Amino acid sequence: MTTTKTAWIAGAVAALALAYTGYQYHENVQSRDAFAHVTQERDTLRDQLSQSERRAAASAERAEQLQSELQQKLDNALVAKAKPQPAPQKALDSEAEKRSVRAQKLAQLKPLLEAGMPIKGAVVVMNEGKAVSRPVEFVMGKETTVESDDGTYLIKPALNSDGSVKYEIKLVKETKIEDGRTTVRKITAPVVRQIPWEGFTIRMSSGAVLAFDPDLREP
Repeated sequence: MTTTKTAWIAGAVAALALAYTGYQYHENVQSRDAFAHVTQERDTLRDQLSQSERRAAASAERAEQLQSELQQKLDNALVAKAKPQPAPQKALDSEAEKRSVRAQKLAQLKPLLEAGMPIKGAVVVMNEGKAVSRPVEFVMGKETTVESDDGTYLIKPALNSDGSVKYEIKLVKETKIEDGRTTVRKITAPVVRQIPWEGFTIRMSSGAVLAFDPDLREP
């Protein structure tokens, strides 16, 4: 009986030991599988994070490159706009021809004006509150007087070397004061440079206006 009991106890202990060993093995396998799964997930997340960082860096680099290209295009457009565009050769030739023709016409008139030929025409001034036209003849080197409400205009033409005309204009205004005396004010207008067959309009600092329309026609 004792031997049988001892054998039964030994068998039970062996069974328990075997069961515990199996349990430990099973737990170890599960722990190893769980650790491997966690490690795999960690590596997967790490790879995904690395890929995301690479994509973000590539996107930032591409955006910076695009911005640089756009800025370069904008700078090139501004530089191109700022550069003076050459006029077409035909237009340049046309302007050169016009200047050449005008120079020839001025050269034709110059000796005639030097010899005393007048530039006839009319000036428009204010008289009794109205604009009136007064006939004039401008002779080079001689002063012409024109009366108006604004005062007396003194106009003296002179020839430039290229045949154009320089008009020197002054306005003399006399004003009577209370004691019967008269004050004289002289206003000098900017010098007018014009070709003989074209007119001009000037405004004095006092507000007076004078316009000249020549009868002389372009040769």
